[in-house]
Amino acid sequence: MNMGDRMMNKISWILVFVFCVGAGAQVIQKHWVETYSWQGFGTLSTDPFQVFGKEWRIRYKTLNNGPLSVTLHHMDNDKATTVVSRKNGRTLGFEQYKFSPGEKFLFVQGSLGGWRVSVEQYVDSVEEWNYLRYVKQKPSLEKRAAWAGEASREISHLSDRVWRLEFEQVGDGLLQIQVFDATGTMIYDSLTSKAGNKGGGWIYAPGTYSIKITTSDVAWCVYALTAADAAKETAEKK
Repeated sequence: MNMGDRMMNKISWILVFVFCVGAGAQVIQKHWVETYSWQGFGTLSTDPFQVFGKEWRIRYKTLNNGPLSVTLHHMDNDKATTVVSRKNGRTLGFEQYKFSPGEKFLFVQGSLGGWRVSVEQYVDSVEEWNYLRYVKQKPSLEKRAAWAGEASREISHLSDRVWRLEFEQVGDGLLQIQVFDATGTMIYDSLTSKAGNKGGGWIYAPGTYSIKITTSDVAWCVYALTAADAAKETAEKK
């Protein structure tokens, strides 16, 4: 091998090394990403979610003066942790956590003045890809029951699994949707006033629930939904 060949060989190895280092840097480079967010007026349980970064945080804020309480629930062990609990004023902040496996959800109790809560994760490109795959593979939802009306009404709904309440406001005017469990504890509360407004929240325990609709002659639609695979399983049992 002559001098020119040895020089070209050395340059080739240097280029391979630089490429590998650069590729590695792309994989390990970490950055904060907002992966989930919710905004509401009142009380609700968020969608279930998982984290993939070794560090993650929950951001929260009120949109106006008022109380705000956020509780983190771990679905695999029923552990609950208080994220924030404020009785009044404007609230803004975050709480940071280390990675823990399993699905989680947030129970948010706020005023009708509004609030916003989000989950941010400190991830590399592989962890971010895992998050995107998780979101893409979530099961679709199917309607299990539906109700509609133009006046106040109270509905009893029995569910043997996790389910989601959704509503749509058809006309202008005040519309309040509330859900109470068998003990009378309110687990969902929302107040809207404009046609086209939509909302909803998750209910994570089976049981009988009272859905209370309070309105001044506003047309509305309310739905109870479950995961598509859960709906199929129920149908096969009948």
